[in-house]
Amino acid sequence: MIKPGNIPSVSLNDILDIITEDDILYHYFGISKLPCLINSPLRKDEKPSFSIFKSNNLRIMKMLGFILFF
Repeated sequence: MIKPGNIPSVSLNDILDIITEDDILYHYFGISKLPCLINSPLRKDEKPSFSIFKSNNLRIMKMLGFILFF
């Protein structure tokens, strides 16, 4: 049991030491190959308008929507 005030912290790096962004993407979206174009998970659309790709340095996954860039 965790006592109040003794809550362990987990950083993004701690998570990525165990699992990759690619594994997370596959688990939640079923995507196994990048780049890919899918229907937006953020809004309803009838044509694929959401792209997921790796940045030029191949370390950071990026997403591009119709007007949003993350």
